[in-house]
Amino acid sequence: MTRKSSQRNQPARISKDRAPSSKPSDTKRHPTVGSLRGEIDRLDQELVALLNQRAAIASQIGQIKHYQGLETWSAAREDEVVAHALASSQGPLPPETLRTIFRELMSGSRALQRSIKVPWLGPKYS
Repeated sequence: MTRKSSQRNQPARISKDRAPSSKPSDTKRHPTVGSLRGEIDRLDQELVALLNQRAAIASQIGQIKHYQGLETWSAAREDEVVAHALASSQGPLPPETLRTIFRELMSGSRALQRSIKVPWLGPKYS
């Protein structure tokens, strides 16, 4: 074996003056907790806007169902929505977590679709 080939198999040595830093010097390549939290805050705002848009559409669907005399709740439709959500997910959230999120989301949408009825005793305005 030659000297060059034996040197290639040895682990690299790092001198003390060239030791890697424990803190990343480039924040663009190495995100910080603060920058990641900022990204989560931005995404949360987008999620809230999208959830409110979805709720507005669900409310419109409720009005149409009411005028057509249809039931507000459809188990088949809810199963279909959950199945589509699970099929489109590429992780990392587990399927059961997504299922729970969408069940709660649809529960809130159903509440928007129901008309509020207030019973009272006696004549109006009494």
